[in-house]
Amino acid sequence: MQAQPVNHIFLSLTKPIQDTIKVGNLELYLDGSYRPEWNATVVGEIYGLPKNPKGDNSKVVSKLKNGDKVLFDYSVVAERKFESDGGSFTEITKDSPYYQKFTNGKGERLLIVAMPGKITHIWVGTLHDKRGNFVDGCQGSEHDLSRWKSQFSFGETQKFLFKNLIDINDKDVWKADYRDIYAKIVKDELITVGDRVILEPIDENIPKDVIKQMGIVDTIEAKVRLGDRAKVLSAPDDSNLKKGDIIGFEPQYLEKYEYGDKSYYLIKSHRALGIWEEN
Repeated sequence: MQAQPVNHIFLSLTKPIQDTIKVGNLELYLDGSYRPEWNATVVGEIYGLPKNPKGDNSKVVSKLKNGDKVLFDYSVVAERKFESDGGSFTEITKDSPYYQKFTNGKGERLLIVAMPGKITHIWVGTLHDKRGNFVDGCQGSEHDLSRWKSQFSFGETQKFLFKNLIDINDKDVWKADYRDIYAKIVKDELITVGDRVILEPIDENIPKDVIKQMGIVDTIEAKVRLGDRAKVLSAPDDSNLKKGDIIGFEPQYLEKYEYGDKSYYLIKSHRALGIWEEN
């Protein structure tokens, strides 16, 4: 008999921590024990759905069925609970200097976010206890935040358990909140199921005169990835966006994911600033 979740979505994963990387035709092996949260799997299959989901949960669940292949938030695997009660914080986010999350063996959380300001970013840091209650915080420049952050101890903690891993009939199953499920994968195409817009990064050629000024042979074609706009691949029905639209955004709100050999941007639909139109 298969257990049915009440509120969570159950996932089945082939390999929770990726221990290989492809470079061209070569497959290289990684040490999965080092910073396992940085190599967390973000693709799996639906193993169980709540029978009577409520509210926004029902909107996501209605688009899914058991066996569907989905893209989900890395924190489903990366979230950990430590065997010790150490106070040293370890980072559980990756690839974003504007959004960092740390946790420790006591269950405390440290969150650091850069918010857009008139001239430069405003940095905000908050400390929460294991129940999520606010304990301390700081707001100011990046320097102010660094000084506040210096009061905490940071380090690697190797002895941990995966927080969202459960055993059902001797099978490893991962529980996820409906907000953690971002896209359904159909024929290698990502189709959004929540409030995220799925984006394809845009690479533009660097002008020849700029390449020459950089001291690079001008016969070489060089590209730069745009950081303020991308192409819509899939968008929520109520977002007023459609496939093919080029939308602008503030880069600190981007979430970067990889599937197969492609990179994708994800952003909440209300973070889209506008649609770029050709003159």
